[in-house]
Amino acid sequence: MEEKDYFYEDDNDLDFMDLIYTLLKRWKLILIVSIPIFMLGIFFAFTRPDIYKAEMKLIVSSERGFNINSVDGGELTANQKLATTYSEIAKSNTILKNVIKKYDLDVSLKQLQNSVTISPVKDTELLQLTYQNSDPALAAAIINEIGNEFILKVRSVMNFQNIKIVEVAEIPREALPKKRSMIIIVSFISSIFIGCSVAFIFDLFFSKLKKPKDMEKILKASILGAIPDFNLSLNEKGEIEIEQTNEALRVIRTNLHFLNRKNKGRIFLIASSVPKEGKTTVASNYAKSIAITGKKVLLIDCDIRRPRAHESFGISFDKGLESFLSGEKMIEEIVLKNIENNLDIIPTRNLTNNITELFLGDRIKVLLESLKDNYNTIVIDTPPLIVASDAAILSEYCDGIIYVIGYDQVSKKELEFSKSILDNANANIYGVIVNRINKHGFLYGNYRYYNYNYSYYKDYYN
Repeated sequence: MEEKDYFYEDDNDLDFMDLIYTLLKRWKLILIVSIPIFMLGIFFAFTRPDIYKAEMKLIVSSERGFNINSVDGGELTANQKLATTYSEIAKSNTILKNVIKKYDLDVSLKQLQNSVTISPVKDTELLQLTYQNSDPALAAAIINEIGNEFILKVRSVMNFQNIKIVEVAEIPREALPKKRSMIIIVSFISSIFIGCSVAFIFDLFFSKLKKPKDMEKILKASILGAIPDFNLSLNEKGEIEIEQTNEALRVIRTNLHFLNRKNKGRIFLIASSVPKEGKTTVASNYAKSIAITGKKVLLIDCDIRRPRAHESFGISFDKGLESFLSGEKMIEEIVLKNIENNLDIIPTRNLTNNITELFLGDRIKVLLESLKDNYNTIVIDTPPLIVASDAAILSEYCDGIIYVIGYDQVSKKELEFSKSILDNANANIYGVIVNRINKHGFLYGNYRYYNYNYSYYKDYYN
């Protein structure tokens, strides 16, 4: 029997996990919406006025009378129709308008109709009329008035005299139970339901990519691995002090090794769609993970607009990549040797003008051609594609692109736009790294396919 692939699970299961993840992610929004609604329910439960119900009974005797529990089917239907007819007459506009006018009630016709009920008494020929109001005396007076008006109406319209009052409504002494517990429970359930609904609607309009299958479909590349987010902290050298991330990078390094085994690629470009997806962190730590194996690695920071690769190693420098591209320095003058064992780096300083023109020239090509034979792997960090097209330009000189996607950080449209830029450049995307998957993300989309079980990491390393 073929083992189930957890990564490609049934879509319905993924959709269910999507709902769970949305609730976990939007819990603050749910509380913001739910708490005021619940408090209003509690306020209503304890401030609701006493409600009194007044009752009167009428008898509708034989011939034109009814027994709602008649065993004969035809007679039962006739009786039900007759009961409905009486109810409609009692709640007719003519009768209720007269009642509203007589007692000068501050209610609409619809409100009064909803407060009055007319129903047959089981196994009898009685009709019971009830009315609820906060004033017990007014409740009794109104239902008695409706009963009297009803009798007159039936006698005149239906020419039926065998209808009489059996029991006049008396002023009720006790109010109806307030059912505070029930109101609070209903308010709680309603507040949670409304809060969750708002969260789903909010997520629908502001959703980011979370499903691996969606990422693969847009980029037409497979997932190389996923890196968990454990509130990563940096030490004095800017290194990530979390072994989980190193293990994740080892898995990515292995997957990329097998993927690249036939192509023998040496130059890899690290790209992303939008800022703050963790691209530079991935590039720096991926370069270190390869250097650890004994291979010679060069990390080039090509994000001249916002260079940060050097920060990961806590280094300072005077001249970098920008000096070579502008013709001020030679290659050997900008390469910082042995930043770590087997790892060199070409940092860069921040520039804001004519950056694209620097990459469009031949010097970047000369740089890579001169250095590629000296290293087993060259890793290039680039600015996000939404910000600049530098990655697309540099892809011409690279063997492949490793695409970093921040979990729940980039929208479908942003990723599609970035992919179109790379397609125009005929770039080769080797694979995708999903970065910064939080503990809720581990519950979603079965990232355990890559053995990143959150509880496993938490228990094992801590």
